[in-house]
Amino acid sequence: WNNKQRVDHLRQMMLIKKDGNGKSVAQSQLEKACVDDGVGVLNTFELKKTGDTAVILQSRADATTLKNKLADQLPQHTVEQVSAKTPTITVVGLTRSYEKKELTDMIRKQNSGIKSLFESDVSDEDKKFDVVAVVPLKSKPSHYKAIIRVSNVIRSVLSKQSDRVYVGSQPVCK
Repeated sequence: WNNKQRVDHLRQMMLIKKDGNGKSVAQSQLEKACVDDGVGVLNTFELKKTGDTAVILQSRADATTLKNKLADQLPQHTVEQVSAKTPTITVVGLTRSYEKKELTDMIRKQNSGIKSLFESDVSDEDKKFDVVAVVPLKSKPSHYKAIIRVSNVIRSVLSKQSDRVYVGSQPVCK
């Protein structure tokens, strides 16, 4: 999850779907749209299963520009920006079952990297923190694990903390 370049490529990928007649976007039309707006294209390829066209761009701004341009010029093709996948972490070793909001608040307050991230001026995408579930461990039913979906930035913060999360007054969770 620390491979920032790979994550950035996912963030900047666009998908141009086939039109109602099953035709892919013409390469000449795509090239003209990219050149007219000065959009930097890293790669263009066709997806094997669907036949849709995928474009990897240099920046998010380029992706937004091209999406708007294609929506105007080629309304028959649906254009989607593919967002980065968000990692799921598992916090094991909780001594009781916490409510989702309670656990979220505790982790945000007690982990300095996460706390400073939420206090800073970063995008909501980089602040993603969603407790999916808190369930008992199969091997030790008196202990629990939390399944949490987080942004890539928060995952990197936890990685720098040796993959440790501080929760309440209990021992460090991993």
